[in-house]
Amino acid sequence: MMFTGVHQINLGGPSAILDNEESITMVNYNIIAGKKAMEMSGFASAFHFFQCAIKFLPPNHWTGHYCLSLELHELASKAALVSGNNRSFNNLSEEVLQHATCFEDKLNINYIIMSSLVLTPKILEALEMGRAILKRLGEAIPTNPSDENLDEHIKCTQAMIKGMSEENLLNHKMMTDTISLRKMKFLAKTASIAVLMKPDLHPFITLKMVQLTIIHGMSMNAI
Repeated sequence: MMFTGVHQINLGGPSAILDNEESITMVNYNIIAGKKAMEMSGFASAFHFFQCAIKFLPPNHWTGHYCLSLELHELASKAALVSGNNRSFNNLSEEVLQHATCFEDKLNINYIIMSSLVLTPKILEALEMGRAILKRLGEAIPTNPSDENLDEHIKCTQAMIKGMSEENLLNHKMMTDTISLRKMKFLAKTASIAVLMKPDLHPFITLKMVQLTIIHGMSMNAI
């Protein structure tokens, strides 16, 4: 019913809208429908709703409705990528990179871009992109970690775990710190690439994730 209702209103298009308030209402309706379609793995349908939402955005929306525009274009980029619409994905992701006002606001789209590179022969570029972003987040990943460097991190991790009971580990707190959650998200993505392209990096990144978990808590981003 929701999909049908939003679709029927979309048929009228932006020309049927009287003012900016109605435009934003239609944007939000399409975002809700698009998110629901994504939950049902209907990424092509989701992309259609997000496209309609973008058409309803008022002029200068990146200035007047920045957060809404950022969320919508991120969602549309993800739906375009998963549904195989590469041209739209490139255009949408480029628009976000152009209009996002700070490094933090570019993290979500950079994560999606990393995911897109993994699907192409540019998988090594995705790995380097992950390393670069993690460095800016304060988690430097070496290009070629030495055995001594790895041993150092193993001992550091062992020292952090020492004294923690199995019960404490199983009932460890959840991670809530925003910066740590961002780090974990990119560590997990970079680790999944490293295990295929640069296996010597994988244990190093895994130890980083364990250390971050011990200090700040468990994160669903690592799954």
